[in-house]
Amino acid sequence: MIRITSHAITRAMERLPGIQSEAEAIAALDTPAVQCAAEFAKGAKVHVKRDTGQRIVIEDGKVTTVLPPNTWKHKLGTEWDRIRQHARGWARFCRGDEG
Repeated sequence: MIRITSHAITRAMERLPGIQSEAEAIAALDTPAVQCAAEFAKGAKVHVKRDTGQRIVIEDGKVTTVLPPNTWKHKLGTEWDRIRQHARGWARFCRGDEG
């Protein structure tokens, strides 16, 4: 059984269709796919996408939250932050700003 935070259980009851109780939320979050992803990416942050579009977020071997289906995964990580900072740098350079 994988560790599931209380925040993840609350988000699962809010965002997963048909989930009414904590027991149902735990059953929906403790699936073989989630367990496999947690074992595969120890110490990292991974997302498991459900068939309904929501993403289950696993950090350091525990389920931390459930994201809504319209969340863009590529905007969640440091790669998107790097791209945004790069664009800001070019905007400053083109304007002639010093800082």
